[in-house]
This record gives sequence, structure tokens and C-alpha cells, in this order.
Amino acid sequence: MVTKQTMIDWARRKLSAEGFTALAKVGKIEDTAEYLIISFPNDFPSDVVELAQRRIDRENRIQNQGGDYLR
Repeated sequence: MVTKQTMIDWARRKLSAEGFTALAKVGKIEDTAEYLIISFPNDFPSDVVELAQRRIDRENRIQNQGGDYLR
């Protein structure tokens, strides 16, 4: 089971967790910890919500530019 603190730690990492990258490659951003964080912003520190949103936004830009993670 993934704890809230684990999700916070993943979001605060400079590099994406392997799970985020793997899920992004198959178009499953909605299954990531980052997505859960932005879905429940009142349950997480504001810096974590912002970091999670930035990571998802960056991934969306990669997909829209024809990057490796196109669905």
C-alpha cells in the first residue's frame, strides 16, 4: 500500500519516479500518485500539489509535441 507520505516524497523528487514514467508511456497519467495529489489538493501540502501539477503539465507538453509517450 502506498502511503500519503510516499506520494509526497515522490512528488518532491527532482526526477519522476519510475512508476510515473511507465504509466505515462501507456497514457495512464490518471493512475499516478501525482494525479491523486492534484485530485485531492486539500489533503496535501500546497508545494506538493504544485509540483505534481507541474510534472503532469510537463508530461502533457511532451505528449503534445510528439515525444516518446504518445498514446
